[in-house]
Amino acid sequence: MKRLIIFLALVLFAASGCQEKKNTDYTRVGDFTPFLNFQEKLNGKVESVTEKSYWAIPEGDTYVKGAKVTKLELDSVGWTYDFKARYNEGGELISCITTDENDGIITQWEFKTAEGLTSRGEYSIRDTIRRYAIITGGGDGLSKLFEIFDSATDTLIQKAERTGKYLSDTLRIKYYNSRGEFIFTDLLAFDDRGLMPYAVRIRADGTFMGGIMIKFNENGFMSETSFLDGEKKITGTNQFSYEYDNRGNWIKATCKDPASGTTMVSERSYKYYE
Repeated sequence: MKRLIIFLALVLFAASGCQEKKNTDYTRVGDFTPFLNFQEKLNGKVESVTEKSYWAIPEGDTYVKGAKVTKLELDSVGWTYDFKARYNEGGELISCITTDENDGIITQWEFKTAEGLTSRGEYSIRDTIRRYAIITGGGDGLSKLFEIFDSATDTLIQKAERTGKYLSDTLRIKYYNSRGEFIFTDLLAFDDRGLMPYAVRIRADGTFMGGIMIKFNENGFMSETSFLDGEKKITGTNQFSYEYDNRGNWIKATCKDPASGTTMVSERSYKYYE
């Protein structure tokens, strides 16, 4: 079970940060959330989404939730933390917190907007601001440049430049270290539904670092994820099944790792803008 993979999650506080033009028909759960690896699309204008994970207990042909998965257990199996993400009516992320099994806050992103686009984000761990991001938009209404600073010293840690779009295109995010040296590129391929079936990370010298391949069900949610190592070999696979609310968004996901035999149940609740 490897939903939290080394691929895009390598730079948690410098996620690719690809902002989209305002929309009215969906909300993307992606950058600066635990789903940055998958760029998930939700139906409708979502005000907030909350997710919690549990160990799965077999019950007939299905699974029900068992004990809450602890932070230590999530770290052990490589799974994302529980989280709550909040959005404005234009689909811009306002905040995202990750929480432990007792609802204690582990990490938190808080954002400010300017001219309708996110312009600054602050990243905290256990109530202490550790990083902040300055986000610059492009002429097409999409964010282009992301500069990450250490909050204690106001020094640049890393920056990322982004080109491309979320629809029938490949997003290219080039990362640079604090000295301005190019270190690697993320390539995220999107189909004509705005879903991401394939993404990879390439070092500055052109060598392959890792990636992910995703299959989707008829509702546009992941049905299978496969993870690639630096030699493009599949190192693990997860399989998903869902239950949905009346908007077509999943409220219960069952994830199986065939190799380890591990199964988890994740539950979600949503608040929508009317």
